[in-house]
Amino acid sequence: MTADQQPFPPIRLLSSQPIPVTGENGVDLRSERVREFLQASNLAPNTQKAYRIELERFIGWSNKAWINVAPRDLAQFKHYLKHQCQTKQGQPLSPAAINQALTALKSFYKWFQQAGYMSLSDVLPTAAVQFEKLGEPLPRHLSSEQMEVIFQTVTGDEDIDRRDRALLAVLTHGLRLEFRLIGKEKQPNPTVWLLNGHVASIMIDHD
Repeated sequence: MTADQQPFPPIRLLSSQPIPVTGENGVDLRSERVREFLQASNLAPNTQKAYRIELERFIGWSNKAWINVAPRDLAQFKHYLKHQCQTKQGQPLSPAAINQALTALKSFYKWFQQAGYMSLSDVLPTAAVQFEKLGEPLPRHLSSEQMEVIFQTVTGDEDIDRRDRALLAVLTHGLRLEFRLIGKEKQPNPTVWLLNGHVASIMIDHD
């Protein structure tokens, strides 16, 4: 090496050892990060409780520090939720329950990165995991008070009012025909009884 040549800087080897999950006092650092996350959030109390349960579920499933979790770990965790986790009643988790767990993890890792525990240039391990598809929401039932308000709007004697009452009858109770004896044959009674004593008439074509 000549006098005008500069020596190469020393090479610093990065450790391949995983970051420990417990501190010197034996406290699980992963749970500490969860506590910090919930304290920093403005989530509603019930949401905080649900997120804590889901994040602790992940901690119980994984032996990795948060920074060492990879996208494939999240894919495996989702598979675990779908095929191995059960409710208290012994039923598989619903898609909505699985999505709640994934939402908690996505929200946590977004904070984890913004809090400086991982580089802003790093891809979050939750970036590739997809939510479960949800089925069509079930219809919600109207209360008796709401039904009464609807019926009060169709109490007239016009044909359109009778038609609307008949449609409400079918929608609320289905169509049930009562037969009455006319001559030697039974004919359907066109009267349909509605909720709260309201009545509508349906003309039935026998042809």
